[in-house]
Amino acid sequence: MSNFIYNSQLNEVAVLTPEYGKFMKIGGLAVIIEDLCEEISHFGTQFHVVMPYFNENLKGETDYMKSLGVKYWFKICFDFHGVTYEIGVHTLKEGNINFYFLHNYYLFPKIY
Repeated sequence: MSNFIYNSQLNEVAVLTPEYGKFMKIGGLAVIIEDLCEEISHFGTQFHVVMPYFNENLKGETDYMKSLGVKYWFKICFDFHGVTYEIGVHTLKEGNINFYFLHNYYLFPKIY
């Protein structure tokens, strides 16, 4: 497998996921996505992981991402069917993995 990854020259990969092990974990998907990104990033592939920043974590805490080093970056505003949405974009870089967390209380109040 490592020869395939090394020889394929995957430079950058975008991953859209509802959960990622160290930030939000409900089931097996979080572990699989985390392991995949972290293992392949060792070969030099840059990952861009985009996921929701849920307003509350599983313990009901808010602003839980600050303690993990996640920082606010900028805000996106858009209209959809007559409703204006604002999404805060938060970011964190760990090695070859760039995380982008999308925060909006209405769209992502809490996971499940």
